[in-house]
Amino acid sequence: MNVLPGTVYDASLQKIADSNIAHDGDVYANMQEALPKNEQSNFAMLGFDYFDNATLLSELKAGKISYDAYSKQLLTENLTAQLKDKGQVFYSLIKGKTINDFSGWHIAVSAYPSTSKYFGSALVLLLKPTA
Repeated sequence: MNVLPGTVYDASLQKIADSNIAHDGDVYANMQEALPKNEQSNFAMLGFDYFDNATLLSELKAGKISYDAYSKQLLTENLTAQLKDKGQVFYSLIKGKTINDFSGWHIAVSAYPSTSKYFGSALVLLLKPTA
């Protein structure tokens, strides 16, 4: 996924994303706790589910749009709506941002494969750069 311009892929963050996607419970807390203590306050998470936009998912499955276009649209919608979980701890880090405001942030993505019944769902883990 290449929809947040200027982000930096982070292999350590990817390991956390890969190890937690199928877990039940508070996924955000699980992932945050897996980070080193000094990075936990800079952690944010975005995501989308396959049921968020049925029309877009149909277009993706039919090959009419790319996964990047699909992801970009859903992430834009989530950021524009200022997220459904406004009370989440990480909200202050991303409040008011657009997909173009994450340059320099570290990123990892965990998405379900096309063979999964959850295809079209993904989590995007972000670490705000420290000065």
